[in-house]
Amino acid sequence: MPFPVSMMPSTLPSSDSAPTLVENITDPAERQKAIERNRILARAQELEDLAQKCKKEYNEAFAQYKVLKDLGTLTPEEHALNHKLTKEKEAKAFVALKMSRQVCWDAELEISRLDEK
Repeated sequence: MPFPVSMMPSTLPSSDSAPTLVENITDPAERQKAIERNRILARAQELEDLAQKCKKEYNEAFAQYKVLKDLGTLTPEEHALNHKLTKEKEAKAFVALKMSRQVCWDAELEISRLDEK
């Protein structure tokens, strides 16, 4: 049976995660750093959004799974299909969350390296 999970939070890098306005930066090296930092943050945000979407889909699928299971009107084939579809959503959510988490960690590292330069 699928299980409800309070999945790990995927959070953006903590070091000032707002995009930097590059138009106001005159130093070419600093401008390039800001552009790179914004690119890193955009990728992390994109994957965090995907993880949240997948988590929401899974939570909805799990709620539907419980309702259909408790009705008792499903045939064994329908029950197996309901279970399979819910497990697929669960796997998708975990993969998206894992990817998002890894990208956020990588982004944190890349941003700290940029800040050191």
